[in-house]
Amino acid sequence: MATGCLKWFFREPLYRIILYILYCIDIVSNILRYINCLNDKKDFNAKKQEELAFVELNRKGIFNTNNFDDTSHARNMNIILPDLWNDWYIYGRLFPTMFIQPSLERKRMVEIVYNKLKRLQEKKKDDVDLLSLPTTIFIVGMPRTGSTFLHKILALDNTTYSPKQWELKFPTTINKCIKKETNDQQQQQQDGYNNNNNNMLPEKGISSTTTRIHEANEVNKWTYKMMPRLSKIHNVGASDPDECVIGFVDCAFPEYYLWGCRNMSKSYHYYLKSKMEEQYMNYKKQLIVSLHDASTSLSNEEENKRQNLPETTHLVLKSPHHTCKLQTISKIFPNSIFVWLHRPLENVVASTCSMNETLNDYSDVTYEPRKQLGRRTLKRLAEVMSIGMKEREEIINNNTSGCKFIDIYYEDLVKNPIEVVKKLYEECDNKKCSDEYVEQLKSYLKDDAEKRKQRSASLKNQQIHKYSLDDFSISKEDVDKSFQAYYKKYNLHRI
Repeated sequence: MATGCLKWFFREPLYRIILYILYCIDIVSNILRYINCLNDKKDFNAKKQEELAFVELNRKGIFNTNNFDDTSHARNMNIILPDLWNDWYIYGRLFPTMFIQPSLERKRMVEIVYNKLKRLQEKKKDDVDLLSLPTTIFIVGMPRTGSTFLHKILALDNTTYSPKQWELKFPTTINKCIKKETNDQQQQQQDGYNNNNNNMLPEKGISSTTTRIHEANEVNKWTYKMMPRLSKIHNVGASDPDECVIGFVDCAFPEYYLWGCRNMSKSYHYYLKSKMEEQYMNYKKQLIVSLHDASTSLSNEEENKRQNLPETTHLVLKSPHHTCKLQTISKIFPNSIFVWLHRPLENVVASTCSMNETLNDYSDVTYEPRKQLGRRTLKRLAEVMSIGMKEREEIINNNTSGCKFIDIYYEDLVKNPIEVVKKLYEECDNKKCSDEYVEQLKSYLKDDAEKRKQRSASLKNQQIHKYSLDDFSISKEDVDKSFQAYYKKYNLHRI
């Protein structure tokens, strides 16, 4: 125990000292709460966070923001916020200001733009549907199964649309998406924006493509500076396609550490058991707004000259969080394609434990034994897998949504990604990859291999990302027992 605690401390000693200082402040604040000299719990509820978000939006020139079109987020927030408040770590106090309030701002801006698109749709005389999405491919399955790699290579095809990280973090631009349709002041107020303000978000600078990318890059710099170990595990740039859960949290506010990083059991089980239909409907609206933003050219900025995307055949999204919400997705996104990635689960569990440990290092001031973290991670992965398999079978047996499932094995993807993609295209739409796309794939794979070599060379004096089940006191037999049905169903022992 003592040895493990020392190793934990010296992984990031300076960061740990800073965190302990904050922890001491947190202890003092809890003492003040106990003797009724401080009462900030009243701020840890959905209503208060909404009020603070509205104040900020009004300050930025986006008015008529006294309520949301949809308030489903409130239920989620009233679960997670008490968990955060009761938790003995400083991030629980900072989380609302750093994450929840900006997330609420983004959600309201999406609602404003979506409502505007609805009115534009009513006035259109052509057949272009502004409120629909192309066939959506959801990359699902367990984390650490090669989903990021598959996502990146599918995004290379110019007939697909995969939201970039900066688009997920900043999904819309008010002054760009709302056209100068009218000068009527009353209509402007109904739309919820000030048409006299050409720069809707001057403080944050996210009113243009350039500044949105810049903001996302700055967030990444801060993140990887604070969490250098994370860069070895999940290194995604602002202009890369990324896990769509980044955007989904604005709609759902799920338990942030779904895979067991934090033991916020109440929030986790609420998320696991909820159908979250309202949240996925909001997410669909957000994706529509993002697609519209990407497919229209309302700016003369050189960096904003994006490919015209109304002819996009597929929207490609990925997140392991979707695995336990397949039925809801099939209802909200009919005719979707679920690409389920499979990998030997001893590797998945070990890698996920390592990921959770890395995140836990930066979100807690107390040492948690690896065995405890490992057991929780294994249990939660097994729960998600069980729900996902059950819902998959129900969709297949009672499929009225037109959804289909395609299985891809990690080993096949790594050995021959081009052939895997070709087979995927055939199973999706019974069509072949274009020659242009195949050449893009070849070029990307060659460049990626070279970048990996360079990165390995630059990290020669640093420990590369290594993990094993033994590190977390988990045996292969434990994994086999937890995923017995999954192994049998998908013949994972063949690998």
